[in-house]
Amino acid sequence: MGMTTDLSQSKVLVTIIYKTPDYPHLIQEFNYEGFDVPPDYPYFDKFMDYWKSNIPSIILDIKGLCQHGISEEYVHLQDNIVMH
Repeated sequence: MGMTTDLSQSKVLVTIIYKTPDYPHLIQEFNYEGFDVPPDYPYFDKFMDYWKSNIPSIILDIKGLCQHGISEEYVHLQDNIVMH
């Protein structure tokens, strides 16, 4: 049985560049992939709330792409992602 996806959802790919207090001279990268609902991206917001509460880190940069609908094209999310 395959995974079903709501047609209002889009595939989201996000790269988070960060540092941790344990290794302050090491820049690390985390790649997030999932389905979300543009333009608010509530699932990614929930993930970032979890990150901020549980992962001691300094986020240096966030870059993302979103695939709208069934097209093969991705659009940049840089203008849509806001760090609080």
